[in-house]
Amino acid sequence: MKDAINELLNKLFGGNKKITERQPLRRSDKDNLFYAQWSLMDRCRELVNLIHKSYHFKKAGMPSPLDIKIYQGTGANGFAIISGSTHMDSNEMTYLFEHFGTVVKRMGYRMAHSDREMTDKQHYVEIRERQYLKPPLSLDPPIDQLFGNVLMELVYADKEPQYLKLMVNTYAGRPYAEARPFDDFMEKLFE
Repeated sequence: MKDAINELLNKLFGGNKKITERQPLRRSDKDNLFYAQWSLMDRCRELVNLIHKSYHFKKAGMPSPLDIKIYQGTGANGFAIISGSTHMDSNEMTYLFEHFGTVVKRMGYRMAHSDREMTDKQHYVEIRERQYLKPPLSLDPPIDQLFGNVLMELVYADKEPQYLKLMVNTYAGRPYAEARPFDDFMEKLFE
């Protein structure tokens, strides 16, 4: 009861408590139509190729056309595309988020969860969209984990995209077959 009262007081008098709302990630029919049109355009292929090139340049320690961060670890690998590039507009980050989700599903993955979380950060509203994709269900060891679980996250500040992150996390343990190499995942992602 005390927490509810404090939350109400913070809302009324501008306290520093962050307000978060979480909901399933759903696109409107109009958004889906715009994405479908974009995915068939040359622009989609150009942008995917630019990201692929930027990823390899960054991995080789060379300057890349896009601001890309690379994550490499024992059980987790991935990359993030940082917004602010003159190479793409704000809608294209959303389209890329949808595109990568579609490509990962074509690799044999299933959507385990997707959501949108909105948080009041006092000076701006942060919107975090997530897609969590998993390999097909299997109970027979060794379980094929494909490349591992895939988490994609698109973060906005006041509706302006900040970054798009894609992480692949592998399972460890006896019931799981060894994950396929992350480099192979990246090549399939950019085919």
